[in-house]
Amino acid sequence: TGSVRMTRDPGGGQRYWADIQLAEVRLAPLLVDVQAPEQATLADGPGEQIRTVPDAAEWDQSGDLSRGLVNASLSLTGIVGSESGRRGRGRIIASGGPVVMLPLLTPLIEFSNLQPPLGDELRLALASFYLDETGVCFEDIAVLSDSVELLGYGTMSWPGGELDLRVRSQAVNRIPVVSGMIETVRDELLTTRLTGPIGSPDFSTESFAATRRVMGSLFGGEDNPNRRRLRDIGLSADAARRRIRTAESLMDRIEAGEVSPSARGGNDAP
Repeated sequence: TGSVRMTRDPGGGQRYWADIQLAEVRLAPLLVDVQAPEQATLADGPGEQIRTVPDAAEWDQSGDLSRGLVNASLSLTGIVGSESGRRGRGRIIASGGPVVMLPLLTPLIEFSNLQPPLGDELRLALASFYLDETGVCFEDIAVLSDSVELLGYGTMSWPGGELDLRVRSQAVNRIPVVSGMIETVRDELLTTRLTGPIGSPDFSTESFAATRRVMGSLFGGEDNPNRRRLRDIGLSADAARRRIRTAESLMDRIEAGEVSPSARGGNDAP
């Protein structure tokens, strides 16, 4: 759902206010629409693909759950035809299946986590952000799988799509003693930084962040703000994961007839 309101701005332009809400939208057909090349749209003029009526099955992708479901909200205001004065805030949560199956992302997570490449599919992705005339600021980014978590924050220019993100990963199922030792070494050495265009970013490492934090604490400094921020993002991601698992468990019980559908609103939920 969505709504748009427009008024005359004191500066002479037209100011808009837009609110968009997505609820349980299938991500796979949405990505197909977003990634469609311009030459394939109807606005480019009639083509052979328009003259030929396709089968209904080719158009109907409503049952495609291969990328899971997405819930999102976005509020945006600005001046029509101008980047000046643009302001907005949004949040996206994708879940309910293998949300992302990118060949680069999973090996990156597993490598930075010092784990062998398990080919794990990612199950949950969420991001909170605000934007202005310079671009998008991601307050928190979390991508979760059954074995690892990717936590980060940063910025992206808009237009342009130039990234500047800092990310770290951690194991979900830790091995006692061994995991603690590995994570201590990793935290002392690596914070991955992504910079450059969104289509082909560069990966680098920022070294010894935790060492600087320890040295700062010895001489009266405070805890590293980057570390505190990533810790807060991790707590938010854990809360989102618990809410989704609780909802999935409740839906399973409803389908099994163990509780009534009114439990969706919490009436019969334990």
